[in-house]
Amino acid sequence: MKRTQKQVVYGLFYACVWAGIFFGFWAVFVKPAPSCTDNLKNRDEVETDCGGQFCVGCEIKRLPPLQILPVQILSGIDSAHSMAVVELRNPNSTYGTPKLTYDLTIFKSNPKQIAYSERVDLPMYPSEVKYRIAVNVPIPFSEITGGSAVQSGEAIAWRTADVFAKPQLPIREIKTIVTADRIVVNGLVKNDNPYQMRRVTVNVLFEDAAGKIQTASKTVVNDVIAFEERSFQVVLPLPAGFSAGSSSLPRVVVDGER
Repeated sequence: MKRTQKQVVYGLFYACVWAGIFFGFWAVFVKPAPSCTDNLKNRDEVETDCGGQFCVGCEIKRLPPLQILPVQILSGIDSAHSMAVVELRNPNSTYGTPKLTYDLTIFKSNPKQIAYSERVDLPMYPSEVKYRIAVNVPIPFSEITGGSAVQSGEAIAWRTADVFAKPQLPIREIKTIVTADRIVVNGLVKNDNPYQMRRVTVNVLFEDAAGKIQTASKTVVNDVIAFEERSFQVVLPLPAGFSAGSSSLPRVVVDGER
């Protein structure tokens, strides 16, 4: 073999050796370990990044996400306060979660100036539509420029409907009284379950013909024992154009936490 050929062979040999060393170092110390978010079907995954003993089940991964609708800002009970209404929806009929966390932020003057914020934790039952009303936002309505509600990055712990069914909380005898500057809604709510409800929230909303919320408020009834019925009263600010003769009926949305 000619000298030039030997040099080429030796060069290729050493190149392969160094490439093997480099690849081994990369595979051992640099290459990312298989995970449930690497967009690869590896380990014992049933489908890409789901199934098996390490990753979430594929049925759960395919669930549509929980929905948080745009924040609605309303006038408060007095000129120094406002209200923020957040509507949340769980489009899944077979799964719920004991904890959804979101951050409510209210802006004033310009979208970059945060005037108020709070973190909210709540359960979302299968197929539930829920409202959360922040009734005493300490910012005048005229100063608010907008708001946002953003789900936190915490993973959702899903539960099947057979072990996480929505509590039965029927209402009755709803009566509305309109005064000079208030709307008062009275009624009865029942814990129609064989267990105690630690917290029952009664949300009351009035909407215009187009479905836009005009005014809203809430009350909380604590420690309602199994099959107990309790009275509630919700006081709402009187919106412009609302009168004692108005035919508008309140929308009452009740949810509870065990």
